[in-house]
Amino acid sequence: MVKRLIIPLILLFTCCFRHNDALYIFFSSPWHNLSPYGTPLPPEYQARFTLYEPLVWVKVNGYIPALAKSWVTIDDTTWVFHLVTNAVFHDGTRFTAGDVVYSFKNYMEKNPDEKRNFYIKSIVPLDSFTVKFILHRNNPLFLPMVSSVPIVSKTLEGTGPYFLYSAKTDTIILKRFRGYRNPVPFEYQYIISIGDAEKRVEALSGVNYGVAFRINPGINMDKLPGGLNTRRVKTYALKYIAFSNPGRLEKEIRHIIYYATRKLDFTPSGEMIYQFVPLLSNFYSPVIEDSLENLCKKASIKPLKKPVTLSLVHWITIKNEGEMIKNALEPYNINTKLISVNNIEEWMKKIKQADMFIITVFFDPNDIVGVWLNVFEEFVNSKRIRNYLKGVKPESFIELKKNSDRIQWMLFEEMPLIPLYNRVETMVYTNNISFETFPEQFIPFYSIKKK
Repeated sequence: MVKRLIIPLILLFTCCFRHNDALYIFFSSPWHNLSPYGTPLPPEYQARFTLYEPLVWVKVNGYIPALAKSWVTIDDTTWVFHLVTNAVFHDGTRFTAGDVVYSFKNYMEKNPDEKRNFYIKSIVPLDSFTVKFILHRNNPLFLPMVSSVPIVSKTLEGTGPYFLYSAKTDTIILKRFRGYRNPVPFEYQYIISIGDAEKRVEALSGVNYGVAFRINPGINMDKLPGGLNTRRVKTYALKYIAFSNPGRLEKEIRHIIYYATRKLDFTPSGEMIYQFVPLLSNFYSPVIEDSLENLCKKASIKPLKKPVTLSLVHWITIKNEGEMIKNALEPYNINTKLISVNNIEEWMKKIKQADMFIITVFFDPNDIVGVWLNVFEEFVNSKRIRNYLKGVKPESFIELKKNSDRIQWMLFEEMPLIPLYNRVETMVYTNNISFETFPEQFIPFYSIKKK
């Protein structure tokens, strides 16, 4: 019954509110918080970076202007951003350099774990539309990190192409902001959460313009309506396992994971995947399960002769994955004790006491070296990584991508750090729209086009 009501309910929204010119985006996960701060879920990403804008946008092959029309590096530690002069917030107030200063300072206060990664020493407004960032040290990843900071007013208004029109349990409705400085492709944007993949595609077939994320290719395609455009997306996920003190463990543990992971076929993705947050969502849970349990079987790894107890420290947000690792290691006579943490300070304290720890990231070298480097350096010599990155231009995502395997193995030699790698294929269904940016967490409004 619920399945039959999905399309009529969506059509009812369109009819009653006359939102014929609307883009519908169907996600698998629900939304919880529309704040510009904190770690958002995919629907919240879509809303956040439609309501708010950063200084620059990240694309597959570089960067494009957002609230900064241009930027220059004076030296290794000085960045100057020249801002657009015609942006206004949703309440009608004018956007200026002072809002950039406020946004970054407020963002650092709300996200203390990220403050150390920016290396920002000071932010100085040179005039109403020019702002200078002075860093403590060279940060080759400064520009992509800047793209993750939403610019807000002191009343937390945004400058994005849409403002918040309505927010219900499973549906967020955004409406076009008439004061936006650039063309906007749709009058409304619906962000709808539907857990079942088949129902997401069914709902998509009932709207004029839309996209449905994360459609597992294993579902029964015969039940799905025809006439929709499909896009097969290869998503690469990495799980790193590092030993903070290998001497405390029996040698066999390292052999199990090492030989199992070396059986993986490491082939970098054909597209750059940029992620703001290095966390593994529940969608990728089968990756971890396959990487440990099935790969150990493929590698013909036998259980240890003597049982070993292993302490595993992980982020509280990936508890399910921790349980999978625990279950996967159990047949090999490895008893795993899970330790959950939810902040950097607690993480650092526990990690130094643990036999082993895990880090979960997507296939993006910027996440690996950018977010975690400062944490590593307190107990790991990362000098070689920094020396390598000094030779990489800040704008060069492609250069980082070409050498991503080199970065990984440098990390492996330093940590040592072992990659668990696998690939997940999913389907993205679209209806009368196209977009040029890789659709992982959200579709940037600037890349959406009507067919």
